[in-house]
Amino acid sequence: MQTPAEAHQKVVDIWGQYYPTLPAPAQLEEFLQQSKILDHSDLNNLRTVIFAYHDFSIHHINTSTARYFGSVPEEILEVGPTYIIGCLLPQQVEAAVNNTRIISRQLHRASPEEKRRYQSTYVNCNITCRYGNKHRSMFHSIPVLWDEHNNPLLGMFLIHDLEPFLVDGTWWYRYQIGDRIFTYHSAHPELQETDILTSRELEILKLIAEGASSKEIAASLFLSVNTVDNHRRNMLKKTGAVDTSALIHVCKLCHMIQ
Repeated sequence: MQTPAEAHQKVVDIWGQYYPTLPAPAQLEEFLQQSKILDHSDLNNLRTVIFAYHDFSIHHINTSTARYFGSVPEEILEVGPTYIIGCLLPQQVEAAVNNTRIISRQLHRASPEEKRRYQSTYVNCNITCRYGNKHRSMFHSIPVLWDEHNNPLLGMFLIHDLEPFLVDGTWWYRYQIGDRIFTYHSAHPELQETDILTSRELEILKLIAEGASSKEIAASLFLSVNTVDNHRRNMLKKTGAVDTSALIHVCKLCHMIQ
């Protein structure tokens, strides 16, 4: 397995060939000043990391996030991204790096409008902090600052704790570029241009989220109740959600349903 420093360098090499520059210093400083609101006491449970695409350097990490990783912002800013990478499961890091090779090329070829809609989600990431504390988390990454061609300059990770919602052993990544969806699943370790849930499953999930019963959904979609329940079980298995409520919660965080 690669070391955190090796994984970081691979990400730098991958992103750097397409997005080699930082924002102008004044632009970066203005944005980081605005980001200080993320340390507001009322937002202590909001975990955020702001990073640069060209070298994956960390430019802001709020106190809640640093505490989540067993540290303080000053230390993580000094050590850099290898601190966070070192807390993650090595096989999950390796998969993310390998996927980045493909996703970065696809994003580079995308239209300016599609680049604006780029986002990536890493579900059920296993974090082990320096003192042995463990978390089961979701990293949701979005660009927050672009150049004049809509190439991403800065990105933000929003980190959610999913410990009560997911079973151990099932993890998956989801990438969106415009309307195109790519997924990677631990059970089928190969990046594919497809969503983790089928269109029929998403249709059923939306109705479940609205409070419809299996019987009501079956009548609405001209399906049997058994078919609806089979779809429900398949969605739980694919996502690793512990139950239907957890399934809805996770898929909302991934912006798969409203």
